Amino acid sequence: MHGRTSPLFIGRKRELDFLGEAWGAARRRDARIVGVRGTAGIGKTELVERFLRTVPGVRTVRAFGDEDALAHPWGVLEQIAEQLPTPTLARTLAGQAEAAFVGQALAAEFAAADALIVVVDDAHCGDRQSMTALRLAARRLHNAQVMLLVVHQAPGYAPGTAPDAPPLELHEGWDRIFDSPQGRLLQVEGLSADDLVRLAVATGHDGLTPPGARRLHEHTDGNAQHSILLLDQVEMRSINFGNGPLPAPRGMTQAVVARLASCARRTREVVGAAAVLGRRFRLADLRALSGVADVTVPLTEAVGAGLVKEIPGTAGQEFAFTTLLVWDRIYYDSSVERRRALHRNAALLGGPGALWHGIAASGGGTDGELAALAQGEAQAQLSRGRLPLAAVYARHAAELTPPGPDRVARVLTAAETLLVCGDATVARRYESEILAAPAGPWRDYVAGYQALISGRVAEARLLLVKALGAAGHDGAESPDAPADLRARIAAQLAIIGVVEISYPEMVEYGTAAVAAGSREQWVRAFAWFAQSLGWTLAGRAGEALWSLADADLPGSAAGLDGLVARGMIRLWTDDLDGASSDLRDSVARATRGEALRVGQALGFLGEVEYRPRGEHQMGSMYDLGRDRRRLGRPWGVPVAPAVPAGQVGAAG
Repeated sequence: MHGRTSPLFIGRKRELDFLGEAWGAARRRDARIVGVRGTAGIGKTELVERFLRTVPGVRTVRAFGDEDALAHPWGVLEQIAEQLPTPTLARTLAGQAEAAFVGQALAAEFAAADALIVVVDDAHCGDRQSMTALRLAARRLHNAQVMLLVVHQAPGYAPGTAPDAPPLELHEGWDRIFDSPQGRLLQVEGLSADDLVRLAVATGHDGLTPPGARRLHEHTDGNAQHSILLLDQVEMRSINFGNGPLPAPRGMTQAVVARLASCARRTREVVGAAAVLGRRFRLADLRALSGVADVTVPLTEAVGAGLVKEIPGTAGQEFAFTTLLVWDRIYYDSSVERRRALHRNAALLGGPGALWHGIAASGGGTDGELAALAQGEAQAQLSRGRLPLAAVYARHAAELTPPGPDRVARVLTAAETLLVCGDATVARRYESEILAAPAGPWRDYVAGYQALISGRVAEARLLLVKALGAAGHDGAESPDAPADLRARIAAQLAIIGVVEISYPEMVEYGTAAVAAGSREQWVRAFAWFAQSLGWTLAGRAGEALWSLADADLPGSAAGLDGLVARGMIRLWTDDLDGASSDLRDSVARATRGEALRVGQALGFLGEVEYRPRGEHQMGSMYDLGRDRRRLGRPWGVPVAPAVPAGQVGAAG
């Protein structure tokens, strides 16, 4: 499907199918009472509105609950009565009616209608009398062409709820109705990480990367409203390349702080220690870190305040903060000195988090032993294809290392990893130190890579050609240099060929990059990307597509970058369906954690989705260039005028 979507409506096929099936049953005179449940801002109302657009011509009655009008009796039913064709319900409400009689009259009105959908939004804020009568009416609906949609928030505290405000929720009797033969319950979950990429494109927030989408998803649980607020308020680079929790809207933050302040001092201290352990923590670790032998009372109070929750299936031995927002606010509620001391003690507990606690406790000083551990973790994350996390540890390793040969090697590793991830802004901080390092193939490669990303193409070519000529020669290379350095250098030279529209360089260096080989999947995949892109722009699109025939299969040598390249080539050759399939799949897999080095998937996916069929594809190349500038990777810009679709198609 290649049409524009509502900015707030992305995905939700499963939910729309669910509602469609329920309405199909109601049309057959098998009434349905459907609960639509989800957290505030998750997209419940927009989902229902989109569903109603799929059933045009069906009579719809809408009513809304109002938290400020809870004390007003019959408020919800008065809204419904105004939209019904007969005055029966209105007359019933005008008298001193009992809920049972109102429910009976309401059921009769609904049953008399032909093909009726009744929507009660924010039903958890509906007045007691109306919701009781509606519940009684719902029990009487059987052989009627009626679907009642009860849209409501999930039980518990909403993100902005004050500590002394009781949670608003539906009467438990509704759950019994939803569980009945005529009832259904649709739990609306957050958007997936790849849906957040599409949401960002649809709302005009260009440049959200798959790792950034994962980070946004972790913080918002896919809540569309919260995600859009963060996309509006936070710099895209911070979302894509930052580390740790993202900020939250002020109202939500104030509510969490108020709930924490309402707890006893011992509870605040215990949950502060828990926050240092992480979003999820073990009871044994919390006792050891907090110094409190029995944390039952503090945790019970924290659970009651909606700050933490027990992890099911752990026999009460593991807990977690209810949201990343809560964890973030409680963590930063403690002073820097206290957090650092707690991290220092947490590192002594050992376990998989010990390294991170040690880094957090270091306070910005140097520590050779800790730096070596961080470097080892960076390499481990690189081998798993977790490039953003590898960049975080590589940067810490460099910063923790005192001046000397070890620091030079770690600065080169950190700068390259940051550039691979697209964080050119932070990588530039090491530029002067890299240029001051002893010359050699590895140093020249990283300096050339940095020059290319900064738009200094001539300088980049000189450095990279020099590096490729010296790589592998005895005595020319540092013992710390990567074994696949030739593949890395050749891939960047192929990209220069793309930038300067030099077909011989595209083919020569792209082929050399693949032939050089690498044990690292992220290096191999980028080499395949460079080769196939070079072949295509040199008029060999058919050959490039043939070489990428298995790019969508697990374990393909071309990796996810090769799948992106195939999607781009299919778009350039006007195969929109194939391009959409490849680019959607690459973004979805990247948001699930697979390594994706090139960001073109995002720009071209937007092109596929939002360009009507039949339009020439050239325009979006400039949009891609704009995105690459914003992400600090300008080498994509000159591709725009170089790819006339007709030429590429004919060449294939």
